[in-house]
Amino acid sequence: MGVDRTCVRFDAARASTLVEEIDLQRAAEDAGAGADGFIAVIESRAFLRWIIRHNTQSAFSRQIISYSSVSDLEGQVRHASPGLVIFSLTQNKEASVSALKVLLELVPTVPVIVLTSFDDVDLARTALRLGARGYVPVTNGFEIVIEAMRFALAEVTSVRNPRLGAPFETMAADGHSSSAQAA
Repeated sequence: MGVDRTCVRFDAARASTLVEEIDLQRAAEDAGAGADGFIAVIESRAFLRWIIRHNTQSAFSRQIISYSSVSDLEGQVRHASPGLVIFSLTQNKEASVSALKVLLELVPTVPVIVLTSFDDVDLARTALRLGARGYVPVTNGFEIVIEAMRFALAEVTSVRNPRLGAPFETMAADGHSSSAQAA
């Protein structure tokens, strides 16, 4: 009798990706559509997706689901719509702006908060002009990120008028700061 010496190679990275994809699909189906939709985090780097989820999850009763790209979220939007999207910019500003445009077209009624690891007034202005509800440098700390998320969610559930703007400081097109308060 011979010994079967078949070697099976386990690809841990691929297995992890498959498990994450299955979890995302189940989570999106569980979250359901409607006003209390889940919070979607879009960040291309896995470790930063985990950091964002870890630092914001305890502040909300909604489910937080992370995606590596806008196209990943696009596949899930058919099952359920998010109540809020956190979009993290990358170093490639042109690609980030392009992805933000696609995201805002994909979920036009959902508030989008842009996170970034660098301060760039022109990029902030562009993101807000395109329709983002907030632009938050993470260097300010996750407390500010959580507050921006709360304001965006409060605006959706109580105001429901996109012309009133977000109840936190925004950058006007002329570069001056203004505080938009719901009346």
